[in-house]
Amino acid sequence: MQAHKWRHDLIFSALDGDYLSLKVIRLALLENMEKKSIQSDDQAQETTACEVSLTVMIKQGSHDNDPMSPLTLTGQGVGLIDAGFEALVNHFADKYPSLKSIQFASFDVRGEAEQSVRAGADGRCVARLVIKNSDNEPLEFEDSGRSMAAVSLQVVLSAVEHFINAERAFISIYKALQDARNRGRQDLVEGFTSKLSELVKTTSYTEVIARLRSEINL
Repeated sequence: MQAHKWRHDLIFSALDGDYLSLKVIRLALLENMEKKSIQSDDQAQETTACEVSLTVMIKQGSHDNDPMSPLTLTGQGVGLIDAGFEALVNHFADKYPSLKSIQFASFDVRGEAEQSVRAGADGRCVARLVIKNSDNEPLEFEDSGRSMAAVSLQVVLSAVEHFINAERAFISIYKALQDARNRGRQDLVEGFTSKLSELVKTTSYTEVIARLRSEINL
């Protein structure tokens, strides 16, 4: 993951190792290759209808032996990436509303041909995804592998994983900040406030803060 590595350490530290990881292990794809025209605000565009079913492994924790659980998701879109992203956001956005504030800025996959004794295109693929957050700040994610479909979906999962954990870290620090204020620990307040100021650069947490204030009657 290329997106703001300097912030990743803050997120991981705030979660105290309780990091949520996502990995796609199975994909079923049904795509109608017949192109259809749709009219956008400024021009006509050609799209294809796509349905996906994903099996995603979820691991919560930083150790190799932490338990993993499978999750099957379905989604529809104008292509594999759009449908996969819809499947993930539809499932996770109710619990992690900050996912609603992000948008794709660009996506591309390039092949890196390798010498092979057999015919065919069996080189590595590199997928690069740029996400725009609520402040239109670009965040870049990258993944590579042998399968174009697999790396394309995994880079989307990497982006969703990043934003989910950033929100979880924000909640953890926000609660710690309120506790420090209640106990009159100004030394801790300053540290937690500084960390929150970094995390809010990830994306908007307006809805998250409203939920937290409702929970603790602020």
